[in-house]
Amino acid sequence: MTDLLSLPSNEFAALLQWPKDYADVIRLKVYHSFYIKKRHGGYRFINSPGKKLKFIQKTIADIFMPLYMKNLPSSVHGYIPGDYPDKGVRHILSNARTHLGSSFLLNLDIDNFFGSIDSLKVMAGLRGLCPGIHQQTMETIVHACTYNNQLPMGAPSSPVVSNIISLPMDIHLEETSARMNIVYSRYVDDMSFSGPFSFEGSMEEEIAEVIRDHGFLINSKKRRHFNIEDVKLITGLVLHDGKVSVQQELIDNISSCITEYGRVKWLSRYMLIADPELKLKAKFMKQSIRGQLAFMEQITGGDETTQKLTEALNSEIASSKPSFDFYI
Repeated sequence: MTDLLSLPSNEFAALLQWPKDYADVIRLKVYHSFYIKKRHGGYRFINSPGKKLKFIQKTIADIFMPLYMKNLPSSVHGYIPGDYPDKGVRHILSNARTHLGSSFLLNLDIDNFFGSIDSLKVMAGLRGLCPGIHQQTMETIVHACTYNNQLPMGAPSSPVVSNIISLPMDIHLEETSARMNIVYSRYVDDMSFSGPFSFEGSMEEEIAEVIRDHGFLINSKKRRHFNIEDVKLITGLVLHDGKVSVQQELIDNISSCITEYGRVKWLSRYMLIADPELKLKAKFMKQSIRGQLAFMEQITGGDETTQKLTEALNSEIASSKPSFDFYI
């Protein structure tokens, strides 16, 4: 991979079988933009790339994922594929289990995570991971992976690039946490710290300073600290009595997402004026809900609630007409 990255951009593109007009595809940056519901409520703005640009971004992700996995910190659980058995299973559940049994828990959220990663950060991150990368190829990759000078949510390259940018911070926070005798983990923009004692005050400020030093800011509105007697929450999961369970808020939001998906799917099929972005949004929503249900099944073992939500989604997928509560 490193030999491939040392080539100039035209040779790099040819070996990856990019479209012949790849330079124009990257320059034009065709995206479809829309909002979808977040797993824990609220909305997330999605920029989904056009087909040619998406293909280019997928090949970039395929190039950099093995390089990142060689340097994978033990603290990172988000955007980690399952085909690296030597690294262990990493997902939202493994992230939560890291903090089971801890007396105190601090959750911090990186403010505007993807949006705060600009072209200069991407360039520095790629250079740090692969010092031998050709300057021209690096610039081409940076242009392909950014949109409006930030990582676009919805691009297949953004997950691994965001982890690459966060690598120095994750290593620094692991070292800081080990010195403090606490445990650190990160699931995308959710950072958690736990230990046998409260580390509010000077310890929390030192953690925040490390995060700031690496170019990120903390969303103070999403900060949560749990004491020894509290039922602890982390990324929509409940830690209690040595077990991980699903928060009711997550169940309610998945149900709401399924209802909204049915509406968007119907509109995308039956509006008099065809709207390709609506069809794309419906497809993206279906994939997102399926991912959330798969996550729930991991936690619950496929209990009755999970089965009912799965049946509701399948019913909406199969339905050819809107339900009577469409406008309610």
